[in-house]
Amino acid sequence: MSDGPFKSLPMSPRWKKVAEFADNSAASRNDIFLAVESAIQQEWKRDVPSNFIEKIKEEISQPNLFGEPDFESLRRIAIGKPIANSLLRYLNNNGCSEVSSNKILFNAISQSIVERSERAIRQIQEHCIRRAEEDRSFKVSGRITQSLREIGYDKLAQKLLDPKVMASSNKMIKKTGLDDGVKI
Repeated sequence: MSDGPFKSLPMSPRWKKVAEFADNSAASRNDIFLAVESAIQQEWKRDVPSNFIEKIKEEISQPNLFGEPDFESLRRIAIGKPIANSLLRYLNNNGCSEVSSNKILFNAISQSIVERSERAIRQIQEHCIRRAEEDRSFKVSGRITQSLREIGYDKLAQKLLDPKVMASSNKMIKKTGLDDGVKI
């Protein structure tokens, strides 16, 4: 007996759950989105230190002599943290002029989670292809991508930007009752 096709997937348990939901045709797009949201929030908590966003806001509001924020001190904090590095890379590449710091941060967070989720989708897809299940890989990656596009990265980015919302965000709910099944 097997533990499922995603047991050997070299990802966190939450990303494995995303793959399982996407592979299960009974799972709704909202279920898949909630699983992705949970996985990204877990990685956000691991990769982005609690005061990192405040430090970015300070750097944006107090630019150096050339009128640009200096993120070098934050780069040392972000070593080994992919999402934090992605945030800094986006902020560095796109500049911080003429736009409010919240809008800049919102765009940076949104781009970072897009990058992270696309990387996870590719990992899941490659795992399915290695198992000689190419059709399954396209189905799984397509369902994840479709649920994220429909529900949106913006909703997730807003939760990550506001720590109060993230703290109160609902975790994945296990469906145990008869009425919790697939919507017909």
